[in-house]
Amino acid sequence: MNGTPHIEKKDLKSLMQKKQSTTAKTFAEADRRKGGRPPLSDDEKVSKIRLTIYLTPDEEEKIKKAAAALGVRPQAFVKMASFAYMNKAD
Repeated sequence: MNGTPHIEKKDLKSLMQKKQSTTAKTFAEADRRKGGRPPLSDDEKVSKIRLTIYLTPDEEEKIKKAAAALGVRPQAFVKMASFAYMNKAD
């Protein structure tokens, strides 16, 4: 040995067959292997309506403290408080 690494010779035909077998797919096989998660059912879909409100820093802090006391996110607290107010008014 003269210090050069040994390179294994491979048959070109066998390399081409291997390449074709890994890349050739039918349309049905491609559809079957489609990635991603399945679509959500209607019950699982989140509403696409967004309501934006503007708060002062003091108002935001009060909402964050009240939400933390209940263990919910501020967004959930505002939604709960809104519905509680509407139910009370009815």
